[in-house]
Amino acid sequence: MQAKAGNYVICFDVGNVLVELGPTIDSWLEPQDILQVRILLDDYSIGNIGTEAFFKNLKAISKHPDGAIPIEQWFIEKRLKGPFPGAVELLSKLADLEVEVVLFSNTNEAHWNHIKKYAFQYEDAFVSFLMKKKKPSQDAFKDVERSIRSAAEEVIFFDDSLANINTAKSLGWNAHLAAGPNPVDGIIRTLRSVYGVAI
Repeated sequence: MQAKAGNYVICFDVGNVLVELGPTIDSWLEPQDILQVRILLDDYSIGNIGTEAFFKNLKAISKHPDGAIPIEQWFIEKRLKGPFPGAVELLSKLADLEVEVVLFSNTNEAHWNHIKKYAFQYEDAFVSFLMKKKKPSQDAFKDVERSIRSAAEEVIFFDDSLANINTAKSLGWNAHLAAGPNPVDGIIRTLRSVYGVAI
């Protein structure tokens, strides 16, 4: 584990914070299929079903045609647009400064395996399908805190969900809402101005 810069560990959500997301799966489906797919996706993102079973069920529900783009590729490319400009560089600079960084994301195995190709590979990555729990559950936040062996006040947290920010704040984390066309710009400003991180 890297040394802390100052007394802080920086914790990032991934989707809509470091990685730009496309439309939600609801927008790809017929209205009558949305609830069934939401339940299926929730089970997948919390690790209750595996990747093979997920795609088999998703293909059946969505009536994805056999001759079309493979459903696995469709599921990834429709949702994950790629890193926001400056995201990979930000993580690289923090690594150069020996700032401890952790990732904390509600995600599934297929999306996570693709995200790792963006150079977001960290030993300390807390993802819902492996944790078997999701934000904004306090238990998920407490698991991260215990694993990184840091006090709540030592964690700087960036997320795009107000519910997740509120949970983090209730536990004493230094939580900041990531927003805007490119959230990375605001993250850099906050790290510089509030915490004196020289990036």
